[in-house]
Amino acid sequence: MIALIPIFVAVLGALILKEKLSAPQIFFTLLSVAGVMVIASSQGACDTNGSKVGLILLLGAVISAAFFNIFSRKFSSNYSPFEITFVMMWIGAIFFNGAGFIFHLRSGKAADYFAPLFDPQVIFALLYLGLFSSVVAFFLVNYSLSRLPASRSAVFSNLTTVISVLAGVVFRNEPFALTHAAGAFMILLGVWGTNRFSPEGEKKSPTVRDRMLNESGGHF
Repeated sequence: MIALIPIFVAVLGALILKEKLSAPQIFFTLLSVAGVMVIASSQGACDTNGSKVGLILLLGAVISAAFFNIFSRKFSSNYSPFEITFVMMWIGAIFFNGAGFIFHLRSGKAADYFAPLFDPQVIFALLYLGLFSSVVAFFLVNYSLSRLPASRSAVFSNLTTVISVLAGVVFRNEPFALTHAAGAFMILLGVWGTNRFSPEGEKKSPTVRDRMLNESGGHF
């Protein structure tokens, strides 16, 4: 389901941003998605007999991620990747901390809300997830969206599957099957092809500095 994000981004990008894919790009985008499905099916991850509510929520996550890519790309012409990431992180922090505190308050355990902060393992997890997996990762995503069309940037998300497979082999001694190799090759080829065969004359979104230079006649 998550591998469908580049497809949704490509469709929304064409509708909202007027960024259309060439025929080769469509082929290579679908190839990368197919590569993810090959790996997922080999690990039994394509079972659709689970909760329908879960599938609906996953679809909602895919659509939300697609709109994030589209609007980050759209706003990159007026705001820097740092500014976009800054606002994203603060909104997330306020919303989820507020929701967590309300849940603790309703259960009569408001004091327990801060208890995990005294656990070293929790602190390490918070630093890793908060700084690297959130701030740094989304800053890099927003930066790439300020430089590349949304469809070209989004297809890189499928590399997560390749990295996960390699990490499993290296750190958990998991087997590396022929299907893993085939799926990884399809993903890598798909990412390469999507970016290699971009339409002629395709331009990156202007940065804030570029826009200010244009407005000032190049004297900024």
